[in-house]
Amino acid sequence: MATKKTAIKEPDAPAAPVADPVPVSAPGPNVPPAVPLLNHLWIRARRDGFRRAGQAWPLDWVKVLASDFTEPQIASLLAEPLLEVRMAEPAVA
Repeated sequence: MATKKTAIKEPDAPAAPVADPVPVSAPGPNVPPAVPLLNHLWIRARRDGFRRAGQAWPLDWVKVLASDFTEPQIASLLAEPLLEVRMAEPAVA
């Protein structure tokens, strides 16, 4: 029994190389990062024990390292109306 051979067409090459996507937080020329660069956050809850970003927050101000949280967690902390969040900018030498 003879088998019929069919030609397989090679896929067309892309017109231009596709660049790697740039992370949202990567600053570019004249483009601010999605979340400002910072060292610390000062956070307190408006309701004692309110939970957000995996932690229970007290009524008193707490200083935390920003590096302990992911970018989405920081964004959710900043957007949460039951928390007061203040950003501590890096010290300039």
